[in-house]
Amino acid sequence: MSKVTVRFFHVGKAGKNVPDLEKALWAAHALSDKASGRERVVEGHVLRLERLADYGEYTAGEIVRKQTGDIPPEANSEGLARLSVSEGGGLGHCIAFRYHRRLAIIAIQFDTRAVSINRLMLYLKEIDTSQVYNVRAMIRRDSWEKYNKGKPTKLSFTIAQPTNLAAVEGEVGSVIASTKRLAEIAEAPRIHIEVSMGRGKGSLRKGVVDDVLKFFTTGVGKTEEVKQLQVNSSTDDGTEMIDFLTELLKDTDHLELPDGDPEGHYKVRLAWLKEAFDKHYDQIELMHGAASDGIS
Repeated sequence: MSKVTVRFFHVGKAGKNVPDLEKALWAAHALSDKASGRERVVEGHVLRLERLADYGEYTAGEIVRKQTGDIPPEANSEGLARLSVSEGGGLGHCIAFRYHRRLAIIAIQFDTRAVSINRLMLYLKEIDTSQVYNVRAMIRRDSWEKYNKGKPTKLSFTIAQPTNLAAVEGEVGSVIASTKRLAEIAEAPRIHIEVSMGRGKGSLRKGVVDDVLKFFTTGVGKTEEVKQLQVNSSTDDGTEMIDFLTELLKDTDHLELPDGDPEGHYKVRLAWLKEAFDKHYDQIELMHGAASDGIS
């Protein structure tokens, strides 16, 4: 059994001349009938759209990272041996996705070894520079409701590789820049920041806390390097800790995936993505059913 995780994202266009996401995907698919003809180098990784199809209101497919270097050895009964791949080939790290065109919501497998949602978007931009999209991770609707019912009294976050944090403007930019600078001075590969009211009365400035949460959940700071993101929200009934990483709209399951059968492997994962999307459809429809022009 293999553990598989799916996360949900809203995909918005960065401008009025940006094509719909499904059109960009089909443009990538039309590059070549041969898989290698659809390959592009993104941030030093070879990516390609492996397959694509429409299913009613959905467009679904598979994006692959081709690993051509640092190939691990085969461990056989005699010991370790060179794992051979064909000339021009490599190891394929595969990610399935399912995109609802009207809602502009994509359900995509989450696997740090393969292709992130951000790299999928960069792949499309590599094909056509007009194809620029903004993606926002979907948070469980009740998480924001719980947070907004109270006042923030503590905020904490942990970041791996903090020197890679993106620069942004405004007050949240000062928070991020200070975090990054502290990590650089200390040469720290991981940093934990916590601010709280302690025993004092009152609350933290909600606008600043809001911006930090949005930066790490729906902004440019939404990466796999965010290891913790928690806030304490206080009401007259008490204080509740909300973990915005575990509150992401996602699903995890263990699937029986067939060995040596790429097509069957994909079909099992795609069927599970459909189940996961159907499971959360009502919540997604409630949050994004009144879709605008998709520009964000």
